[in-house]
Amino acid sequence: MAGVISVLVADDHPLVREHLAQAIATDERLELVGEAGSGEEALRQIDRRVPDALVLDVAMPGLDGAALLKRLRERRLPIRVLLLSGHADVVQMRNALRYRPDSLLLMDTNASGVCDELVAMEAEGVFSAGRLNLERAQVLARNRVELTGREWEVLKLSAEGLTRAEIGKRLRFGPSTVRDIRRDICTKLGAPSMQVAIVTAMRTGLLDVLKIA
Repeated sequence: MAGVISVLVADDHPLVREHLAQAIATDERLELVGEAGSGEEALRQIDRRVPDALVLDVAMPGLDGAALLKRLRERRLPIRVLLLSGHADVVQMRNALRYRPDSLLLMDTNASGVCDELVAMEAEGVFSAGRLNLERAQVLARNRVELTGREWEVLKLSAEGLTRAEIGKRLRFGPSTVRDIRRDICTKLGAPSMQVAIVTAMRTGLLDVLKIA
C-alpha cells in the first residue's frame, strides 16, 4: 500500500457518507479506513488508527466539524483535513477555519472531485479547487464579512437566478435600490461582479446552496 492515502469519512448524512466512502474505496490512490456519523465516532476511530486524511462535514450535531478539528490540532495529529461545506452556517465555518483545515469543498462536489482533492492535498504546492476555496474563505473570515438582512435576501434571490427587476418586485424595492444592494454585496465579498459574489458565497459556506428552492 505504499503511496496510498488512508482516508476516514466523517459525515452525519448516511447517503452522502456512503457515496463518498464507496468512491474512495474504489479509487486505487486511496484506502478507506473508516466511516463515522458523528464527531465523537470519528475520534474513536482515529484513536484506533490515525488516517492520512479526513473528509469532514463542518455541520454535524454534537461534536461538529470545528470542534473535532480543534481536538485534532490540539493533539498535533498529522492528519490532512478536507472540509465539506453546504449545511454549515457562517459561525460554524469561521470556527472551523480557525483550526487550519487543508482544503474546502462544497458539499455537492461529485465524489470523484473529492477523491482528486484528497490526492492534491498530499502534494505540496499543487493548485486545486479546494485550496482556492479555502483561501477565499479565510480572507472572508479575516475580514469578518457581515451582510445585512436585505443583502442576504438579495444574494439568495440572485443565486436563484432572479433578475434585478424580479428581485425588486419580490422585495418591493425599486430597481436602483436592488442595484445599490448588489453593489454593497460585491464590495463586502471582494467580488468584481454579482456572478462572482454568488460563486464566492457558495464556495465559502456563506450561502447554503442546498437550501435554495
